[in-house]
Amino acid sequence: MLIAAQVAFALGLWVTNASFMGWRGVVANLVLGWLACAAIAKRLHDLGRSSRWILGGVLSWVAGAIVVALVAGSHVFETGTADFGATLAALMLPPLGLALWLHLAEGEPVANRYGPPPAQGWAGLQPA
Repeated sequence: MLIAAQVAFALGLWVTNASFMGWRGVVANLVLGWLACAAIAKRLHDLGRSSRWILGGVLSWVAGAIVVALVAGSHVFETGTADFGATLAALMLPPLGLALWLHLAEGEPVANRYGPPPAQGWAGLQPA
């Protein structure tokens, strides 16, 4: 749903000929980023893990980008070059792997320290 919301927002900017880099884009990305972190935290809790893993993942990714810049040089972050595409692809592989793990990992079947397991299937969408 978050991806659909981001695509809809981007299409709205495109249709109105507004800038993706303006204040509207920043506000939308902050809101959608916050919602994504909340959804990831809920999923981590379902797996019996702390939401601090989000911070660890972000810091690890930033550290990896810094190491790449120090080792390969800052030119690998210049847009429009082949180095940029390869660097971006390499830096996005770990988050992609973690996203797949979050989607495919089976949650704990019983209550853990974060609460009961979420309702399965359509039952979780019906009012109590």
